[in-house]
Amino acid sequence: MNASTMTRAGLWVAAAATVVLVRAVWCQLHGAATGDGAVGLAESVSWGLKASAGWILAAALLVRFGGHLLEIGLPRWRRWAQRALLVAGVLAITLGSETRLLATGVPLAQWLYDRLPAHLTFAALLVVGYLLWRPRRAPETLETLEVLTGTGRTSVRIDDIECLEAGRNYVNVHTSQRSYLLRDTLASLEKSLRPDAFLRVHRSTIVNRKRIRERRSGGLLVLVSGRIVRVSRAFAERV
Repeated sequence: MNASTMTRAGLWVAAAATVVLVRAVWCQLHGAATGDGAVGLAESVSWGLKASAGWILAAALLVRFGGHLLEIGLPRWRRWAQRALLVAGVLAITLGSETRLLATGVPLAQWLYDRLPAHLTFAALLVVGYLLWRPRRAPETLETLEVLTGTGRTSVRIDDIECLEAGRNYVNVHTSQRSYLLRDTLASLEKSLRPDAFLRVHRSTIVNRKRIRERRSGGLLVLVSGRIVRVSRAFAERV
């Protein structure tokens, strides 16, 4: 285990301990404020552990796996659904954990009614905080693509690609010699391409800068193979 990993682990332990401590203190104060009498330290810490278990677990899972979920290329309107599902997942973990560990002698419907607002607020704040402050990984630059040939698979060098066009469920990978299919999305693939080598010219088209032979009026690009690609108005200034 290297020093960076140990530091992160230490921060996680400190954060988890702080959450438990804060909730234990809150338990002490709540007992005094409601006139139920002083709550013993052992009782308040035990309650704090049970009440915080779901929060800590949800945060750990979000940090560990949230990035993989958010890196899936989706249209903009689907990203909102993606984030809403993250909130729902955190809510299910935190509320489910607290219900199972602490709901004793209370009707389930009443318990959920009382606890749902607090857990929903926490879930939303946790996901928003994660989206704002999560570390962004630098995308890996691809050297080759494994593509479908119709009878099997083969590898194509990135530098040999003329352009990429989005299909219905695939990306069409065009070289000077032939075309292939790739089971991926254009948005996801673009993140792994060098921006100095490839250029988005249309919502559904990316071209290799070195393979552009000529630019014609009317927003047309002629590639080395003679293939003609249209540049949309949205990307005209960039081209």
